Amino acid sequence: TGGYVVELPTNQTLAAAKLDEIYADAFLDRASRALEVGINLYNTNTRLLSVCRVVFEMFPSGHVLKWARIYSVPVLQYSSVQDLIRAGFECILVVYVIYYIQKSLRRISRDSRAGMGFVKAAMVPSTLFELVLSALIIVMMQQWLRYVTSPGISAFDVNTPGYVDLFTEAEGFIFALSWAGLVSLCASFRLFQFMSISKRL
Repeated sequence: TGGYVVELPTNQTLAAAKLDEIYADAFLDRASRALEVGINLYNTNTRLLSVCRVVFEMFPSGHVLKWARIYSVPVLQYSSVQDLIRAGFECILVVYVIYYIQKSLRRISRDSRAGMGFVKAAMVPSTLFELVLSALIIVMMQQWLRYVTSPGISAFDVNTPGYVDLFTEAEGFIFALSWAGLVSLCASFRLFQFMSISKRL
């Protein structure tokens, strides 16, 4: 794989001149197979960063396949009162996971000593559900920490000159958000026990 990178200036006149220059130099020709355009947009009111990527794939047959992705992600994680409240709930979630993991392991150990065997004790629906839910939460937290501590996000500065590719970080945030939705869906089943909808959970 290979290619050439051209960074356009933020000045409209200079950017137009740069485009004319690369067009005159035949930046794209019959041998070109892909063109990727990346743009970062930052909204100072909402404090959201929108990462845009547009790709044109050109096949020898002349067919052009194009796709675009736009992700809007927060770059300031713990800068407001709402963020601090969320951080408090995140700490509660960590305590919840630790509590239910040790609770499940103690239950498995107790049932194993009672003659059920480790595997059979772990396959009890309520115990298995708690272990799976805890594992999902751990993966979600790992993805979230990876996003928050990523160099591009932690060192983000709207005044930084030049283009910084943050598409991978933005995809990581969307993945963590999707995983959080799955965790919320699974955790909602836990309410069935407290609401007496299902005693098995």
